[in-house]
Amino acid sequence: MSKPHPILIGVLAGLAAALLYFSSYMVGMLGKLPLYIAPLPIYLAIFSFGSLSGIVATLTALGIALMLAPSLAVATVGAIIAFPALLIGYQATLAQGTSADGEKDADSSPLTWFPLENLLFNLAIAIGCGVLVIGAISGFSSETIVPVIVKQMQEITRINPELKSLNEADLINLAQTFAKLVPFFYPSIWLVTHVINAHLAAAISRNYKRMQRPADDMPVDLSLPLGALVALPTAMILMLFGTGVLASIAAVFSGVLFMAFAIVGLGALHLRLRGRQVARPMLIITYLIIFLFSFPLLIFAIAGVARSISRLGNPANSNRPNSTV
Repeated sequence: MSKPHPILIGVLAGLAAALLYFSSYMVGMLGKLPLYIAPLPIYLAIFSFGSLSGIVATLTALGIALMLAPSLAVATVGAIIAFPALLIGYQATLAQGTSADGEKDADSSPLTWFPLENLLFNLAIAIGCGVLVIGAISGFSSETIVPVIVKQMQEITRINPELKSLNEADLINLAQTFAKLVPFFYPSIWLVTHVINAHLAAAISRNYKRMQRPADDMPVDLSLPLGALVALPTAMILMLFGTGVLASIAAVFSGVLFMAFAIVGLGALHLRLRGRQVARPMLIITYLIIFLFSFPLLIFAIAGVARSISRLGNPANSNRPNSTV
């Protein structure tokens, strides 16, 4: 039986990604679920069939979006779904051979894979840039988004009369607060989305022996490089003390880098609980609290910063065996 051609796989993966995106327009509680697994086919194509398949998948998804949707949908498919998956999928498959003295020797030495910390940092930056592209195309600003939020709030109170009705001034103040939070939280949601999709795609590809990169021991190896340690406080200062477009741009990168460090901190928790009988219930409770209240993410982000600082200058072991927690 002949092997599937990478180009054909890429076309099918791009078609699947586009269909998942457009199916998110369905009405109902689960309508948005397909949107958040739209990157999965592209990751699967790259991990299982190589970069050519991923490039074809990206171009196919963009082509379908161009035919069926306005520019904002095309930007979303490209900047938030396809290009980050293509970039990280490609980099995750990069490796070089190194000899004992550090010289390149691919024929006789183990492979050194693209560092996990750089993958996470590059993914965060790619998503941040993608959100800026979407914001520029949509014309996002506080002036444009506040009336939309106010209208939605008024509709909610109309449908649910039991909710406390606010006067227009209070609604505007609340909407302005939400408008400031959107640039911070939106990219962080997409970072988590891509991390989950990439991890799932890698697990599927390895299960079918299609991926050469060995499984990363994420709780052990995960950290962020010096660039992230510099970028986060810089972005947060500009977000807090800047104004206008500069503050919005800074909020985007503050949000996505904050979430990246929180992921590192959660990795440290997984490592600390590894091998303990209480590990599973403790992790379930932790993620449930995060889902309900969000504020524990600050604790994990601080832990992620501390861990990344402690790892500076220490080379990650990319060939560490797989683990489970």
